[in-house]
Amino acid sequence: MCPGYILIEKGNTIDTLKMGSWGSPPPFEKFEYKKRNFLVFNSSYFMGGLTESYVYILSLDQDNYLQPSLDSQ
Repeated sequence: MCPGYILIEKGNTIDTLKMGSWGSPPPFEKFEYKKRNFLVFNSSYFMGGLTESYVYILSLDQDNYLQPSLDSQ
């Protein structure tokens, strides 16, 4: 499945997420909900004759930074 990489910079820290397929990261968007910040990944890939899709939401807030808020895999 050869994932891609997403780099997230916060202050002096850079975190790396290994996600996606064919060497590319999945499409993602940053959004705010109730004064909290999130990243949402919505992607799909074809493997073994099936198309697999997923939605993945990560928190960007201080108290639960990069913790999953939703994982539909």
